[in-house]
Amino acid sequence: MAQALRPFKAALLTLVAAVLLAAPHAAAQADLMLLKEDAPDPVSVGGLITYTISLINNGPEDAEDITWTDDIPTGTTFDSFASPPDWTCTTPAVGTTGTISCSAPLLGSEPASFTLAVQVDAGVQAGTVITNTAQITAVTQQDPNPGNESSTATTTVQDFADYSLSKTDSPDPVVAGTDLVYTLTVNSTGSSSITNVVLTDDPLPNEATFQSLVAPAGWTCSTPAVGDPGGSVVCSVPNMDPGSAVFMITVRVGASVPGGTVLLNSAFLSSTTPDQNSEDTAVSTETTVISPATLFATKSVSGLPAQAGSTVTYTVVLRNTSASNQGNNAGPEFTDILPSALTLTGATATAGTVNANLATNTVTWNGGLAAGGTVTITIQATVSASASAGQTISNQGTVTFDNNGDGVNESTDQTDDPSVAGVDNPTTFVVAADSVVEIPALGSLGFAALALLLAATGALLLRR
Repeated sequence: MAQALRPFKAALLTLVAAVLLAAPHAAAQADLMLLKEDAPDPVSVGGLITYTISLINNGPEDAEDITWTDDIPTGTTFDSFASPPDWTCTTPAVGTTGTISCSAPLLGSEPASFTLAVQVDAGVQAGTVITNTAQITAVTQQDPNPGNESSTATTTVQDFADYSLSKTDSPDPVVAGTDLVYTLTVNSTGSSSITNVVLTDDPLPNEATFQSLVAPAGWTCSTPAVGDPGGSVVCSVPNMDPGSAVFMITVRVGASVPGGTVLLNSAFLSSTTPDQNSEDTAVSTETTVISPATLFATKSVSGLPAQAGSTVTYTVVLRNTSASNQGNNAGPEFTDILPSALTLTGATATAGTVNANLATNTVTWNGGLAAGGTVTITIQATVSASASAGQTISNQGTVTFDNNGDGVNESTDQTDDPSVAGVDNPTTFVVAADSVVEIPALGSLGFAALALLLAATGALLLRR
């Protein structure tokens, strides 16, 4: 019986195997999804739309031989594209239209992200809706969740405003006591006008006084009074079409502002119209003040003729011949080292601080000097007892001043003897000989009187 069933079993197994081999295998599955986002929305005429395309595989298996495409939307041109390194992509040339196409051999569970930028044509009308669609396919997989392999983004085109403010200062650096001009330019480069525009320059530097404002026609402005320090300039206009408006504010820097001072000034632009880029509506300038002074000194001597041991007096007149103040900067503004033939005994000054260092035979003076101002320094000294008659004693002081206005005394000059033609002449004198007491000579009457005196004296002596 068992032997009789053997052929039947063999035939049955052969039949089952044939059926199994003939049955279709379950296809590999990968749930592919494409997402697309646009920014900004709305977009301005002539602006850029940036699309972010994300490819996602929700499994359960890896997707193979993936391709996705994206046509450049109508009303735009290709600008730029970025893709992951393991994808092969083709794009149109910049400024043209066409199709983006990307492919990869495999997409696993890690999403792939792409960035596409297109530029809206300048002729596109406000209100136009730009539509962009991208689609993904995989060759060897079935998608268990069809319908999410493509995505569409719509972007509305609108008129836009883009306004900005720029500012310059001139001159920089500026000389104390002179004018400084701020030039402010309002630029509107958008496709539409802006409304309720306000330009504010606030505050003007307290170290300067307002002088004038030049503004475009149609703008209403308020300013400080001429000559007032600090304050604000405010200008407004109800409506400004695309273009530019230029303003010039002139201030005068105070003559007493020290060199090295930095003047800070800020300005702001506002409008009730939204701005496409609001980061360029506030500006500031920094202007460095310089006070380039020029000092000149004369030095004369009195108490002549002077012998050894005599006292002489030097008179130094220090003048600021410039239009800028000389600051009381670091270090002395005047130094005089007397020669060894003189012994310093003291010094005075009509202003500032004078120091007579008897040990070093040196006089120094520290102080500021206003433009056109003077100070007189008086120096007393004794001619050395060892000085010989006929010896020439020569001396010059040194003036140090800030000639480039940076607050540092970098320039020097020598004192000049005003009694000598020319400039930068040393002050000199010659030591006189000691005084000799003279015996007066007798005249004829003197000799006669002397003779009578001698005769009388002789007669008295003979009587004894």
